[in-house]
Amino acid sequence: MTTTFAREIDRPLEHPGAAAGAPPDFATLTGEWVSVSPVAAGVSRVGLRARDGVLSVRATGRGEPRDGEWGERPVDRWYTDGLYSRRVMSFTTTFADERVVVDLLGYVSHGVLAAFAFHRFADGSGRDFLLRNFCAPAAPGEPAPATTRRLSEELPAGPNSADDLVGTWRCVDPHGRGIREISCAWADGGLVVGARGIEDWGRTRAALYVDPTELTFAPAFTTTFDHDFGRIHLYARVNLGLLVVVQLVEFTDGSGRADHFLRECYRR
Repeated sequence: MTTTFAREIDRPLEHPGAAAGAPPDFATLTGEWVSVSPVAAGVSRVGLRARDGVLSVRATGRGEPRDGEWGERPVDRWYTDGLYSRRVMSFTTTFADERVVVDLLGYVSHGVLAAFAFHRFADGSGRDFLLRNFCAPAAPGEPAPATTRRLSEELPAGPNSADDLVGTWRCVDPHGRGIREISCAWADGGLVVGARGIEDWGRTRAALYVDPTELTFAPAFTTTFDHDFGRIHLYARVNLGLLVVVQLVEFTDGSGRADHFLRECYRR
């Protein structure tokens, strides 16, 4: 049997309303954003603009490993804030050079652009890491504030320890209609992640990203679950005892449902 949804929140509606099929609304994302985070790394500035239905992003890095202008490129994918919404609130894109590939995830919440830069190094050293910056709306040319927090003197080398991720995490919100449960376990030398929405989704391998500002923190992870109707990407990290998970849903079944994102919290 072909499934059409894996989370209750993605159940197709019989009458989706006028928003379905309308042009995307990029107004919440577009503009200039400047980092207010004190860490001397990651992105210092992000510019987003929409033209002829295409959303483009320009990024400026600060410190190692990619200082200065990263250039401008169309986003790989954008996501709304609901199943039939056309209000775009999130995007993903990739910037790459000969040393490092940066997968950039951005989403707006409470007027702040959260910019997550997942760094993957071409040398296969296993020192992949995540840098987070929170960005506020800025006037053109406004500089990012001075930084006070530096990266650890030595970026991590070798496999990242993810022992603090291992276990079963359950959604904190009793009314949540997304993923109900997430499990993490070591298997075959890596982290394997399971999920349960309407039913069990099975298990898939995750990629780990250490926090270079705090090497004692559990690493973040990303992974993807494939379903009959599309894909669900997870971006997760532990924060103050909770597993905070961004879920990005891509529909490939022509149902008219909008690719969208959801952020939920889990506890063991």
